[in-house]
Amino acid sequence: MAMVDLEPSEWREEEAEAETHGEPGEMYEVTPEYVNLLTAPTESYLCDLEHNIYNLQFVDFRIRSLDEGNEGITASIGTNLRKHRCYDFTMPFVIPNTRNTWEMIYTKPELSDEWKEALISSPWEVRSDSFYFVDRRLVMHNRAEYNYGY
Repeated sequence: MAMVDLEPSEWREEEAEAETHGEPGEMYEVTPEYVNLLTAPTESYLCDLEHNIYNLQFVDFRIRSLDEGNEGITASIGTNLRKHRCYDFTMPFVIPNTRNTWEMIYTKPELSDEWKEALISSPWEVRSDSFYFVDRRLVMHNRAEYNYGY
């Protein structure tokens, strides 16, 4: 299992007592439940590249607006406002050594004009983490930064 040493400010204290992750500053087991306790983007990766024993590759992603008819963008891999969305997806079985496309469509959050302006005026400050688990074992962790000011 992947382990990580986190500062107390990176997890919700009210929920941490119910978990058996130890005291602040100790090593924490990285489980799906643990990453759900994080209240901010991570400052570093929570697993090494060697943990990806399945050779999973996150090649690119596409952002598009289906309801507004916008073209969208495709992005290849290459100060936190707050945690505002969390999505859990279960990937279906895929045949080993194949390239697969998987599309998830979900409703975008409704944002006030003030919130939109905050996102636009803070390029690269919006960050996210994506955690990939196989049989509850963290095998890949992607981090991203966004610029909505284009």
